[in-house]
Amino acid sequence: MRIAFHSTMEGYAWGGSEELWSRAALRLREQGVEVHASVKAWPQVPRMLQQLIDAGVVVHRRRPVNNRFYMRVLRRRGWISRDPELDRLRALAPDLLVVSLGSNFEARELIAACRIAGMRYALVNQAVQDVWSPTDAAKTEHRENYEQATACFCLAQSNLRSLQRQLASPLSNARIVRNPFNVPYDARPPWPADDGIVRLAVVGRLEPYSKAQDLLLEALAGEKWRQRPVQFLFYGDGPLKGYLRDLARHYGVTNAIFAGTVDDIPQLWSRHHALVLTSRIEGMSLAAIEAMLCARPCIVTQVAGCEGELVQDGLTGFVAAAPTAALIDDALERAWAQRGRWEEMGRRAAQHVRTIIPRDPAAEFAASLVELVSTADRDARASA
Repeated sequence: MRIAFHSTMEGYAWGGSEELWSRAALRLREQGVEVHASVKAWPQVPRMLQQLIDAGVVVHRRRPVNNRFYMRVLRRRGWISRDPELDRLRALAPDLLVVSLGSNFEARELIAACRIAGMRYALVNQAVQDVWSPTDAAKTEHRENYEQATACFCLAQSNLRSLQRQLASPLSNARIVRNPFNVPYDARPPWPADDGIVRLAVVGRLEPYSKAQDLLLEALAGEKWRQRPVQFLFYGDGPLKGYLRDLARHYGVTNAIFAGTVDDIPQLWSRHHALVLTSRIEGMSLAAIEAMLCARPCIVTQVAGCEGELVQDGLTGFVAAAPTAALIDDALERAWAQRGRWEEMGRRAAQHVRTIIPRDPAAEFAASLVELVSTADRDARASA
């Protein structure tokens, strides 16, 4: 059995969207499956990518010479016939191509070419963006790409509902899959000692376009948050770290602390009382899953899997009705008024998250991919 992964992530060397396919690739290698992976070439090889190479995954580090617009121009003029990545995939002839999408409307042309070539493929949608929508013609091609996939995977029911609405399709081939996480499944960090300071962790890539830390800082500009014994500690890195520091100074938010990155997540949660996640765009947040596994409540925006399915307002956390500064401030205010309940809410969050997140999501995803190939092979033999 030969399974190939194609990651569309090109803005960063690695990120949370890469964890599912890469860990599933490792599980497949453990079972003796031949695994290939295509990722953008970066000067440095990310640690997880090196693990894949060491495990025997054949990694293709593609080096795009031309952007997609330029490639389309060349094809229209007849100077090239197709995407070089398609030629590589056709020669590879995998039993299943798994395309990991950072958002719902990526890699349309490559997927369409694979579909037209008769290649079996599955799509993994890491986040559904409602802030951008393609033209009717492009949307029709996206719909065909999704509908004719062997399977399309979403991280949450709310992601799937949004995708069905955007494509005007029931997507009968859709499945729900969960992302893996970076804490022990049975993590139980102690509740922070009471020193009079409430510490809220803001965990995520420092990129306001998706994570909306700019809206959080605007919400914290009010005098009441400067007067309260509370700190907002921003954990993570990203291209707009300097901008967010400047914005905190602009708003006079003196209790916003940029604390860098950490590897020991349970240790982080032994020092913090709750998570703040004010995203504009999400799939199923790893930061929220990890916080809840560590028995911490979450203050989130009503975006994708963060609301309802994962965080229940007033029970396991607090939900801002939309990613706006005013509504984020409202959610924070409600949380502050009930901070005496946070430890109890955290225990409830720990119980709830384990009802929807399996112990080893990557192993379950790997098993689903093997089942897809086996079922397709069986059906092909039956129809021969």
